Amino acid sequence: GSPTTQFVRAIAARRGSQAPFSASPPLVHPAKIRIHTNSDLFSVSLKEFLNSSQNVEGVIAYDLMRPPPKTLTPGQRLLDALPVVLQSELRNVPVVNNPVENRLVGSVSRAEVLAIFSEAIAEKSKPTG
Repeated sequence: GSPTTQFVRAIAARRGSQAPFSASPPLVHPAKIRIHTNSDLFSVSLKEFLNSSQNVEGVIAYDLMRPPPKTLTPGQRLLDALPVVLQSELRNVPVVNNPVENRLVGSVSRAEVLAIFSEAIAEKSKPTG
């Protein structure tokens, strides 16, 4: 079948099996939908999906959601947070109140973190004298 038909079938199969998410994000580009099943990866144009005879009203957040991202906590040192920021695909890394309650309290901008480290490195590499 077409990629759109495969996508719809994969959604139905995933809902039925409650298959775990892969590490890759299902939604990687606004114009594409990617879905992982236990053995297959489907990528279909969102425009093609919407223009097909498929009922878009049947698509739910579960079909497109990503696995929960790694988070930071407010008291976490920036040096310790750097690996999480660098490995995240997000521009803003979520900050939660604590790892147990996991309540969102803010976010940290990747660009801001990199700018701080860049300035610190530049400052340390200046010749003294």
